[in-house]
Amino acid sequence: MSHAAEPAAAALARTALARAAMANGMDALASGDKINAIAWLERAHRLVPQDANATLSLASALLDTETGRAAGLFRRIAERYDIRQAWLGLAAAHILLGQRPRESLSAILSRHALTPDAESLAERYGGNWCGLRACGTIVAQGNGRVAISLDGRTIKGSVLPPGWETARIAEVSAGGRPLLGSPIQVAAIRRLAGCAEAHGGGIRGWVWYPNDPDTAPVLTISRPDAGWERVFVAGDENAMVPDTGPLARPRRFQLDAATLPGTGPVHIRGPDGRDLTGSPLDPVAERAAHASAPLWIPGTPEPSRLIGVAKRKRGVTVVVPVHDGGPPVMACLDSVLESLPGDARLLIVDDGSRDPAVIAKLDGMARLPHVKLLRNKRALGFPGAANTGMRAAKSRDVVLLNSDTLVPPGWLDRLRAAAYSAADIGTVTPFSNDASLVSYPGPAGTNPRPDQAATNRLDRLARKANGGVVIDIPAGVGFCLYIRRDCLDAAGLFRDGLFAQGYGEENDFCLRARRLGWRNVALPGLFVAHIGQVSFGAAAIHLRARNARLLEQMHPGYDKLVADFFAVDPLSGARRAIDLAVWRERARRWTGSAILITHADGGGVERRLARTVAAHEAAGRRAIVLRPATTPSGTSAIAVRDGVKEDVPNLVYAMPAE
Repeated sequence: MSHAAEPAAAALARTALARAAMANGMDALASGDKINAIAWLERAHRLVPQDANATLSLASALLDTETGRAAGLFRRIAERYDIRQAWLGLAAAHILLGQRPRESLSAILSRHALTPDAESLAERYGGNWCGLRACGTIVAQGNGRVAISLDGRTIKGSVLPPGWETARIAEVSAGGRPLLGSPIQVAAIRRLAGCAEAHGGGIRGWVWYPNDPDTAPVLTISRPDAGWERVFVAGDENAMVPDTGPLARPRRFQLDAATLPGTGPVHIRGPDGRDLTGSPLDPVAERAAHASAPLWIPGTPEPSRLIGVAKRKRGVTVVVPVHDGGPPVMACLDSVLESLPGDARLLIVDDGSRDPAVIAKLDGMARLPHVKLLRNKRALGFPGAANTGMRAAKSRDVVLLNSDTLVPPGWLDRLRAAAYSAADIGTVTPFSNDASLVSYPGPAGTNPRPDQAATNRLDRLARKANGGVVIDIPAGVGFCLYIRRDCLDAAGLFRDGLFAQGYGEENDFCLRARRLGWRNVALPGLFVAHIGQVSFGAAAIHLRARNARLLEQMHPGYDKLVADFFAVDPLSGARRAIDLAVWRERARRWTGSAILITHADGGGVERRLARTVAAHEAAGRRAIVLRPATTPSGTSAIAVRDGVKEDVPNLVYAMPAE
């Protein structure tokens, strides 16, 4: 059984064993018992191979005995997490192997604050190099006159000017040649990680600089409605905060209600002027937030309040909030333009982007017909940017579209047709590879990320399998959400003052709409790809948890509503229909087929199965594998697969009913 498929209890037990093995290994290492230390750390790494702390511990222990392997382990963590300790370990491994550590040294100098150990390494192996100290001083060693520019502006001397923490890059050269470490990624070095939440009428949270952990962040807290502001330094160094990443050194902070005068939203910002994840927030409003009516379940008597329904289809505006994002944003906007109907409009909300390439792309698109660009001077987060777009769309229907999506041909006309297929439909959400309860083929986070060609292919199969059928869901999903204007006018905009940068704001909107009798539906005959960028890093899990608690507080019973939905799984038939379309399309490749029956326990039988499948496929025969399975309700079933692939997971048939 793979770790991904094991029960939660088994995963917890495995993690506990790994932690115990790591502790034993570190104790042995401290006492000089290298042999036992490596044995224990090998065990921990085998138990949790994806755990960065276990990998780094093993790499450190192996550094002077299996240097080549240690280098590979250090590289894996360095490239995935950009941790300075991992880059230093990789540099040490290269030196022991007789190699110059230019690659790792460049990573440290360009993306991490310069520390004495890194400076010593650079002086010994760097030659001509540069780095940025936490105080804002550029250190440069090179032949010839040193020149420094900050975001294209020439700087005199080595001390960067006030406000340098808001810059993107510093370019450093000597004798006209760039130094090792240039350009220095100032934005990466001064990137804050953290999250704030309301607590007891006050505020608490954590914050640190991942690429400069020795520096205590200086935060500004303000309540604009009350005209109040103060500056404080985050303390409580190396606080224990779960789920903040490997080797994290977060600092906790807490502000009691008595220290927050006035009322209204509270902003917590770093030196770059950007809101910390979870900010703005309103402790008073969160404590007062409560449900005013029970959740309405489709099929039961509707709420007494009448719905004003337009009898004709309205025009539609596609609203795309953008905050940097690089190539995925470019691809998204191109796919929207290529598929935009003549009567539709594209409204882009630039939510404080700083990436020059993205800004240039948006400027170019703003000159096109049917495209409008709005710019927020400061990043408001997805809920605030979405509200900006929905207000600007005025009387038109709106599609909220994430900037990391890819849309297929004809997508917008089909969404609009679904929205008007019944008078009480308020929102429509298509299927996607990463979209909570409307994910296909498997749960969110388990599916491949399609490119444009794969998106078009999956959409064609989804349309063939499910047509224009709609299925009720508890709430829409914000990656691609069609909202009818009548529904939006009735339910109101997103509550951006409560949900900060995002997660849960569309759920809250859809639940408010439900209370008025509007339905939220899925359109499984349409597939929109979702790249699923990681917007908030390690803070994402904390923001999700915070907003989930708030959502349940405002809509008691929502968690149960979702759990009941997953238990019944009304979308299973639609997912299976697409898998069947995939299955049938593949049949054209084969001249014959073979049915192989096996168990689900892995081991030697699984290895033999893989060889047999390969032999059949080499002979032009389709290898159809049947193995035992269970349905979500626990019923015995048979899973049908194409060889050993797991990309049609919905072809599971309950016994004996099916």
